[in-house]
Amino acid sequence: MITGVWWLGVLETAAHMAIDYMKSDNRFGFHTDQALHVGCKLLWVVLVYAGVAA
Repeated sequence: MITGVWWLGVLETAAHMAIDYMKSDNRFGFHTDQALHVGCKLLWVVLVYAGVAA
């Protein structure tokens, strides 16, 4: 919603769900979970600034 790019919202939702599912399945802990969430946010910013997400 912040970027106005609908498919980034879909990717964010899918990534969030997958990360939280893996955390709840004890595949990794809290710190990895948070790092992955932040990493996704950084990826979206890079895509926007690179002009890929327009």
